[in-house]
Order: sequence, then C-alpha cells, then structure tokens
Amino acid sequence: MKPTPEQREEFIKAYVIAAMWAAPQLDEEENPLDEYDFSDLSVEAMTQCEEDCDKFLAQMDSMPEYHNDEYSDAEMAGHDFFLTRNGHGAGFWSRNLGEVGDKLTELSKTFNNFDLYDAGGIVEVLQ
Repeated sequence: MKPTPEQREEFIKAYVIAAMWAAPQLDEEENPLDEYDFSDLSVEAMTQCEEDCDKFLAQMDSMPEYHNDEYSDAEMAGHDFFLTRNGHGAGFWSRNLGEVGDKLTELSKTFNNFDLYDAGGIVEVLQ
C-alpha cells in the first residue's frame, strides 16, 4: 500500500517541521528555526529531506505488519521518523506500538543523523 501523494506530502512536511524544531538556534535572540516554514528551506536541504523520506516510506511500505496496525497517520509517522533517526527522547519506540514500533525504530536507525545546517539549512539564515 503505497502512500498517496497527499500522505507523502504530510509525511515530509511533518518531518521538516520536526527537523526545524530540533535544530539548534543560532543564538537565543535571533533566527530560531522553529519560526520558519518548510518553504524557507534551501533547495539542498529540502531535496535531502524528500530523498530520505521517500526512502523511508518505500521501506516502510514493504512491511506488511505496518498496514495491519492502527498506526498509519502520515503526519505522525514523518514526525516520528525524524525524532527516531536522530535519537530524541520520543518516536516510534515510545508510542506503545509493540512489534511495529520496534521495526519502524530499527528502520529509522538505518539512516544517519540529520541536521538542517549540514544539509544546506534555511535560505534566509544562511544569507
């Protein structure tokens, strides 16, 4: 069951919002990244986010047990993918999903940590 274009968009948007929330601020008074929108991302950063999300979605789609579970909210899954791959204190493993959560956590951990600054960042911040 491949995600619909709308589900893909929801997943990516939630992933980017989580990445912006988790990114360190440049300083305490200027440029907090959580005040930006996903449309403010550099082309490089957005491309990296989309590629990683598409890879994850393709691999998640091949998990038959995922489709038999109630956990199918694309927005929450995008959020959890970012948090889990980066080792935050919440994510797939913390949602009481049992075996499905364990497998989604394992899958997330096959991706390296992701940082918006390393990926090209926010256009306005970098200018």
